[in-house]
Amino acid sequence: MLRHICMFKLVSADEADTFIEKAQSLRAIECVKGFDVVKNAKGLPESNFTVSLIIDFDSKEALDSYQVNPVHKEFAGYVATVKTDRACIDYEF
Repeated sequence: MLRHICMFKLVSADEADTFIEKAQSLRAIECVKGFDVVKNAKGLPESNFTVSLIIDFDSKEALDSYQVNPVHKEFAGYVATVKTDRACIDYEF
């Protein structure tokens, strides 16, 4: 299994709930085996990332398929308009 974690700093923390709502569309992508989207807890440093996607896949090939899926591409287009920074890690577990 492969875990894909992407963290984003958003232009405004007020955008976090919209980000989480729009991210729910990613659950419908067939190769997604596990899914969570979270936001930084209130009262913690604003230097932290605002939101994070945590998605599990069976393989690298499944992750590659996810990356080119139209649902992901649409979500990525939205993210590009609201993010200021991104960090990502993919690891086997």
